[in-house]
Amino acid sequence: MGILAWIVLGLLVGILARFIMPGSQGMGIIGTIIIGIVGAVVGGFIGIQMGWGDVHGFDVRSLGLAVAGGILVLFIIGLFQKGS
Repeated sequence: MGILAWIVLGLLVGILARFIMPGSQGMGIIGTIIIGIVGAVVGGFIGIQMGWGDVHGFDVRSLGLAVAGGILVLFIIGLFQKGS
């Protein structure tokens, strides 16, 4: 995927992950995109390790893996914010 596709996927995944796991994360659109992109990378890594494939496009499986990764990233961020 190109950089623009990763940005769009990151925004979509970030919005979905923040909707599913709401919290007090004070981040704007750039932070949401970063959460989505990192979530897609994490979800793809976990998907490869579990034998489910990776995030390679805009299909349902890739979106599910990316959102799951985004939720995991938000959970980890929440742990660090509560510790501060």
